[in-house]
Amino acid sequence: MAVCNKTGFPIDNTYSTKLDMDFINITTEELDIIKEYKSAIVKDPEFELLDKIFWKELPKLKIASIMDTVKPIGGEGKKDAVLDIISQYHLKAQDLFYIGDSITDVQPLKFANDNGGIAVSFNGNEHAIEEAEIAVIADNTIITSVMADTFNKYGTDNIYEFVKDYSSDPEYALKSRFVNQKLADKILSSNVPHVEMITCNNIDAIIEKSSEIRKKLRGESIGGLG
Repeated sequence: MAVCNKTGFPIDNTYSTKLDMDFINITTEELDIIKEYKSAIVKDPEFELLDKIFWKELPKLKIASIMDTVKPIGGEGKKDAVLDIISQYHLKAQDLFYIGDSITDVQPLKFANDNGGIAVSFNGNEHAIEEAEIAVIADNTIITSVMADTFNKYGTDNIYEFVKDYSSDPEYALKSRFVNQKLADKILSSNVPHVEMITCNNIDAIIEKSSEIRKKLRGESIGGLG
């Protein structure tokens, strides 16, 4: 809601994990324990600690029952959201332009890739890159705006053409008549992002390069998560 208020994006067009905290009573003792876990995670957000807290320590608490009521929007939940949008607006799978970056995006990326849509990894880890067909490595999202706008106006074939041209000559591709020139000018005046089709020959190099900037922008601990 905060993000939607800031950007002017309709919250009715979003999907999120719903959590009702009001129907659960928590004791002072368990509240203190939860606060300790929170402090520990903020201080050291490593996988081993998260795994221990969420799967070994939290289940011991009465408050843990709330976890059984939550359906997280991640993984299969994101795919369900995509299918719901397609159904609501009477779209086809090939109308899908999906951008993801982690293991929670594997199902919708695969769905897009398998059904004629566009599957894009944005600073993705190996899980996302293995299911995507286009890799974007960048320190801002302007290039994805260019691609989404081009896809929306001209369709799938022009996206592939743009990416192939961009891989060899970014400036030439960005001056194409298909590209929004205001967005293109912003890209050319900053760090020009890396964009290319993912193949069996370049996937390892893309994973390495994407992981590097992912960790640089998000920090080693968060950037290294699935």
